[in-house]
Amino acid sequence: MLPEKRKELIILGASIIGVIIVILLMYNLAKFMHNRSEKLEAPDDAYDTYYNYYGVITDKDDNYQLVGINSEYIEKEIGLRSFYPINKMYYYNNHLRFYSDAINELRYDNEEAKYYLYELNNFYNKDTSVYLTNVFLIKLNKNTLSYEKYDDDENKIISENVEKDNILIYDNKIYYITNEGVEVFDFELENKNTLVVKKSNTNINLLQMNLKYLVYDVDGTYFVYNIETEKTINISYYIEKDIRNEYKFIALTNDSFIFQTTNNSNDIVLKKLRLSDNVLLNNSFILGNESIDKSIYLKNGILYAELIDEEENKRNVIMDIEGEEILKELKNTYITLCSVD
Repeated sequence: MLPEKRKELIILGASIIGVIIVILLMYNLAKFMHNRSEKLEAPDDAYDTYYNYYGVITDKDDNYQLVGINSEYIEKEIGLRSFYPINKMYYYNNHLRFYSDAINELRYDNEEAKYYLYELNNFYNKDTSVYLTNVFLIKLNKNTLSYEKYDDDENKIISENVEKDNILIYDNKIYYITNEGVEVFDFELENKNTLVVKKSNTNINLLQMNLKYLVYDVDGTYFVYNIETEKTINISYYIEKDIRNEYKFIALTNDSFIFQTTNNSNDIVLKKLRLSDNVLLNNSFILGNESIDKSIYLKNGILYAELIDEEENKRNVIMDIEGEEILKELKNTYITLCSVD
């Protein structure tokens, strides 16, 4: 065989062997990374029982920090942060979920006593509002509301006429506003119904809901939709029979519509309207010269509130609106808070 031909065969053989070696190396590397990934994902222990609530704050570097709060309302950063906004948190199957750079779930490694983030879905789009249920990722892009499973790319349309990013999720149903009115979509039945028919040139806002009631306002007039009876009550009518001053909705408890107004001494107070019989209760939670600028209802009458006085001094508190007392002043301002017990 000619030396030149032999040289070409040697080079060809070496190239083939080289390619095989590279393929084997890539295969082993992929296998190693897969096994390593499985090992990293494995810990999924129950959360540290020290914390009753988790929240999101922004730190001095404008990063989004996760904070745990215990039963005595002591706050502690848990060591996880994000450069991407976290505006809503959900608690499903004993896990917190939220949307930031992806759909993340907060998990805990009991052996290491550390929290970490587990990615449920890598979806990210800065122009899309994202909501989460136990099973589905819900997306609102412009006027189109759609959903898909966390592990499935099949995207299903709920509505293409959604008017605003004002959506509530409860009991495997999603409530939203279209040009027709307030609609509800049931994920189990895969059907939708119109709960409130919208009149032309009116502005509807969904405020809060629980297992029995949905609170919304129409151009500043408050209504409560009873999910069990499918009847709507004009709550403002019952309030204005006895209250002559301005008022605004603060929270919905199990059977009370909580609102803020002023009394005869010009103190800012919280009042309750009992929804079972639409009776305005006489007792008042006196806040004095501080009003509630923002609030997040947590559970069992416990409310996170941002208070502001006449001189615009601000403070953040946890209050018991049923027991009518401020329980603790917090050091942080929270974007969102969620109860986990």
